[in-house]
Amino acid sequence: MIKTISTTPYNDQKMGTAGLRKKSRVAMQPNYVENFMQSIFNTIGKLDDKTFLVGGDGRFYNDVAIQKIIKMAAANGVKKLVIGQNGFISTPAGSHVILKNKLDGGFVLSASHNPGGPDGDFGIKYSNQTGGQVPSSVTDKIYENTKSIREYKICDIADIDLSRLGRQNVCGMEIEIIDPVVDYVDMMQEIFDFPAIKKLFANGFTMCFDAMNAVTGPYAVRIFEELLGARKGSVVHARPLPDFGGLHPDPNLVYAKELVDLMFSDEAPDFGGANDGDGDRNMILGKKFFVTPSDSLAILTDNYNLIPAYKNGIYGVAKSAATSTAVSRVAKAHDIGYYEVPTGWKYFVNLMDSRRITFCGEESFGTGSAHIREKDGIWAILFWLNIIAATGKSVEEITVEHWKKYGRSYYMRFDFEGLDTAVQIMVQVDAYQTLNRPVIDTRWTRVITNYAMLYLRDLSNEADGYQFVTAKSQKDLKKGNYTAQTKIANSELNQYPELKYIPEGTHSLYCRAYKENSSHVMEYGEWSDGVPVTVKVKTPDAPVVQKVQVKKNDVRIVLNSKGEEPDGYDVVAARSKNGKEPSDYIKVKSGYSGSSKELILRGVPAGTWYIGVHAYKYLNGSNTKVLSKWAEVRKVTVKTSLVTGKPAVKSAKVSRQGTKRNVTVTFTVPKSCDGTDWVLAKKVSKSDNGSYTGVSSYAYTKKNQTKTTVVFKSVKPGVYYLAGRAYVKGYAKSYTKWSKIKKIVVK
Repeated sequence: MIKTISTTPYNDQKMGTAGLRKKSRVAMQPNYVENFMQSIFNTIGKLDDKTFLVGGDGRFYNDVAIQKIIKMAAANGVKKLVIGQNGFISTPAGSHVILKNKLDGGFVLSASHNPGGPDGDFGIKYSNQTGGQVPSSVTDKIYENTKSIREYKICDIADIDLSRLGRQNVCGMEIEIIDPVVDYVDMMQEIFDFPAIKKLFANGFTMCFDAMNAVTGPYAVRIFEELLGARKGSVVHARPLPDFGGLHPDPNLVYAKELVDLMFSDEAPDFGGANDGDGDRNMILGKKFFVTPSDSLAILTDNYNLIPAYKNGIYGVAKSAATSTAVSRVAKAHDIGYYEVPTGWKYFVNLMDSRRITFCGEESFGTGSAHIREKDGIWAILFWLNIIAATGKSVEEITVEHWKKYGRSYYMRFDFEGLDTAVQIMVQVDAYQTLNRPVIDTRWTRVITNYAMLYLRDLSNEADGYQFVTAKSQKDLKKGNYTAQTKIANSELNQYPELKYIPEGTHSLYCRAYKENSSHVMEYGEWSDGVPVTVKVKTPDAPVVQKVQVKKNDVRIVLNSKGEEPDGYDVVAARSKNGKEPSDYIKVKSGYSGSSKELILRGVPAGTWYIGVHAYKYLNGSNTKVLSKWAEVRKVTVKTSLVTGKPAVKSAKVSRQGTKRNVTVTFTVPKSCDGTDWVLAKKVSKSDNGSYTGVSSYAYTKKNQTKTTVVFKSVKPGVYYLAGRAYVKGYAKSYTKWSKIKKIVVK
């Protein structure tokens, strides 16, 4: 039975870089977890075709929260949940399960390296289909929902037995309980040379791995003791406990004191390692020797060719800004990409998804690779063991030789605990502040009808451009309650930039510089002081949408005749909705007269769309528009595909032109397509949406063009994979599936 429960919002449910993290007693408040989960379900759209992972690190209150999530997912129409047995799964294992099984995301309950228990910490990470963190645009929408939520849905049923492996039905939803260790162990065996490491242990090599009474205990026992042959008892604190046995599960020299004391004693084994609460951090130790996280990243990168999964090469490596530059010298020596990003694993994920990096790491004992979209503690331990097995050298020998070859990086690290959020944010912002703070000169700033003309001083030569916004006050600005008016690139910035379409009323104008760094991450400078302006021009009334109809690929919007007649309308179709506004819309269709009561968007591709309509008036006969608020946004579904079929390769021939090789492809295309895209790729990775990686070139044919040939010029010798897809332009491009993949050998 599904119940709808009334609730009141909490104002502190904004997710950080690692999800929602709170004190356990905060999470235990009435409806706290329920509000947060319902806000996620309210935000992410259609649920009846979605499958999510659920699991956690076993900390206090996880068992209660997981039962709530199961019942709420069923009540909200989720298709299926995949759940780790007894509610357990490590963060890296969870990321792998999502990727391997092409799930739509997951909920991993963890507060990472923070203490557990009633007086400890509790957390929920929401991952997307990549197995990594959802972008800020999504978390911001979820947060907005948490501030206004008034009810949640839940199935009124008994708790589910999570110990029983297999499938069962819960309130109309399928759940599958899996062994959380199996898939992860299989992946590790595909990456590393297990026979070589097993031989290492067989020859008397010893280790101590401290699982810190956290989730990686069962993983470590299975891998190190059972599969690789480390002596029984090599894994200590192997049983996950709700309070981590009173330990602080942070693998560093302070909190892993028991392991550190052992490794610096005369009875030290050959190798020591530790993981944190959810298994994504690591610490590396040798006999009376500690490896810094930055040195570890550099050494792993330098020895990638010793690992079976990476022997053919890696794309590049990235580090957080707080991590030493040791790895930069390795990247230069190996001629691979090198990137530096702000603190936050999501920045690494962006680089992984764009095939710029394979390895990455941060000073807070996190190291990982593109095999998943989270950092991975056991992966780092196995990497070190694989290097030791391949070289026959100790941890200290490997590290000292690395210093001799590349030099040693010295740095200072300061850890602050117990700071309030405001201080933490201030520290982080100051650390990456590189751009000048602009000044809006009030002597030359003035309002003309509904737009403002500004004069700026103290501009930054480093800036790529400037963002201009309006807000009611500086307090609203800091909270993000502002209207983004425009961004102007530095190259297009004139002496008197203009802010257009400012609505009627009194506002404050603000400006800040922005820059895209080498890692394609946007960095912003400080906001200017606010300059108050008053706009007296009246904005038109928002249009009233009477109905929206879909006929094949045309969307018809019928307006109500009430209200003052505007000069015209702007219509958009958006992929998503943000509050009362459409977002991520493709393009604006303008020019309908104010007397029009029917607006039509033609050639809309199949899928779910959010239809938005602006009314506008022109100022004093000029071409400057004064925009109304959005009409109530309407959701529609277009079921008809604009183009069917897919291209087919008739022939693909390799020819020589001097020393160069060309690949000439002839093909057939579906009827009524506007063009085709073709890729010739070294690697092909076909996902659900039919995307390919490793694109070397593309070409297109125009509609009704008789020539159906594309030539890839100056192709280097090697093995390639060819594929193509057709498209129809319409309101937005609509693509066919990719053609059958054809292997091409260029000699």
